[in-house]
Formats: sequence, structure tokens, C-alpha cells
Amino acid sequence: MNNRRGVLLGMLLGIGAMWASRKLRPLFGPLISPLLKQSMKATMMSMERARERAAELGETMEDIWAEAQQELEEGNIRPLPPEELSSGDMVV
Repeated sequence: MNNRRGVLLGMLLGIGAMWASRKLRPLFGPLISPLLKQSMKATMMSMERARERAAELGETMEDIWAEAQQELEEGNIRPLPPEELSSGDMVV
């Protein structure tokens, strides 16, 4: 959800910058266009990195899920002794 907010914010900033650049182009055209393009490139690069990280996280979660499922099917489940549990651990 947080990533969606960042993407939405980047898109809104890009749209706002495009609108502002059209209104201010006669005054600041030579300066605004390169800055706007650079901002959009940075947003695109950020979005691509976020997609890559999300894909890596998804693969990791799939691997952990498959390992847990295999352990369940094989019956290789042992509960942790109380001394190995920290206060935040959940026993399933």
C-alpha cells in the first residue's frame, strides 16, 4: 500500500509539473524542461527498483511457503521449546 502511495504521489507531481511547465514555459522553458525530464526519469527508475524488490520478496515468500508446506506434508514439525522463544514469537 505504501508503494502505491509513492507511485501515486510521483505521478501527481509529474502531472502537476507538466501543467506548471506549460504555463511557465515562456518564462522558464530552458530551465524547467530538463528538470522535469530528470524528475520523471528518477520516478521511473524508482518504480522499476520497487517492482524488482517486490518480485524478489514474492519469490522469497513463495520459497518459504513451499518449504513450510513440504515440512507439513512430511510431518517434520517440532515445536520450539519455551527457552528458544522470544516474547514476540508466535507458536503455530
